[in-house]
Amino acid sequence: MKVPTSALAVSTTRVVTVDYGLTPKQLLDLLFATRKPINAHDFIIDTLPHKGSGVKTVEVKFFNPGHVLGYDVIGHEYDERRLIEDPYAQIKANIDDPGLADTHPNAIVWWHHGWRHLTISCDKRGRNVMAGAGDNGFYNEEWYFAGVNDPRRT
Repeated sequence: MKVPTSALAVSTTRVVTVDYGLTPKQLLDLLFATRKPINAHDFIIDTLPHKGSGVKTVEVKFFNPGHVLGYDVIGHEYDERRLIEDPYAQIKANIDDPGLADTHPNAIVWWHHGWRHLTISCDKRGRNVMAGAGDNGFYNEEWYFAGVNDPRRT
């Protein structure tokens, strides 16, 4: 089913400079300086994918699908918007703007011998980061995802 163009809108963008030479732990330590880690286990963080090498400036586009999503269909949402996931850029946008996830709680989902996720949000515990694993994940309408332009489709 074709998604209406209005539903594909990007809600906010950020231009960030990303150091892709950092390890996932080094990058997350920068995020943890602005948010409380909750269940952020190294065995999950160490599998966080990143694209590229060196230092690059990229535009990160945040979008809200507007409906409940299961892990297995998140990729379709990126494809419809001609975006690819870039966890490093998404995390850097949250580092540069610590209040971003207060209004745009956002999630990163990836596959590494099972589904993994990292969520950045603000709730009754305050600003926090959670990392987890599981096969039955889903996100309700409040969650945002982010990506960069897919160079194969621009």
